[in-house]
Amino acid sequence: MITVNEVIKLIYLTAGVSASGALSPGPLTLATIAMGSKNGWRSGLMMAIGHTLVEVPYVTILFYFFTYTKVILQGAIGDVITLMGGLIVLYFASLTIRDGVRCLGGFVKLGTNAYYGMKNPILIGALFTGLNVWFLLWWLSIGLEIISLAMKLGTVGLTLVFASHLWLDYMWLILVAETSRRGTLIMGSRGHSVLMIVLGLILALFGVNMVLRRFTSLSLLP
Repeated sequence: MITVNEVIKLIYLTAGVSASGALSPGPLTLATIAMGSKNGWRSGLMMAIGHTLVEVPYVTILFYFFTYTKVILQGAIGDVITLMGGLIVLYFASLTIRDGVRCLGGFVKLGTNAYYGMKNPILIGALFTGLNVWFLLWWLSIGLEIISLAMKLGTVGLTLVFASHLWLDYMWLILVAETSRRGTLIMGSRGHSVLMIVLGLILALFGVNMVLRRFTSLSLLP
């Protein structure tokens, strides 16, 4: 029998704990800033959709096969995901830096650079989610209490988790993307170019750090 207190607890727990993941800086947020600098909130919406396309089935799998998923991610498959994710982030970072430099040097006009050839924000949102092993492990560690409580409530619990969590992802990524677009209008072409270079460098740092944390005891970020 599901009680009102259990439902309320799950809603508050999901919304509160989710904020630590959804609103924290990471590759997905930085990529959203870069993509949003041109298309604003629409890019944020598309990035959030891509994120959702991975997160919903992943959390559903955890709900039904928690133990098996944990073992898989701690093994060789988790290593492969980390390497692939690191390479994808580094590739995206290299495009961002390259095109920021080209715009800064006047070789191309703002908004026409090759960076925007990688213009499918849904795909980027999905890749930066599914290939980020630390996002996957977040649900297995910090999100463990959420999953555990949801499992006690059955399908209703899983539905409540999605209802309480997903809106945060959409709100955050849409806000970040639109803020980036408006900031770009204020900064102008030169300021935007510098921003892209800085974002690219930080993204590259995240990519390298993903691999270091997985395979060594080193971390370049706190």
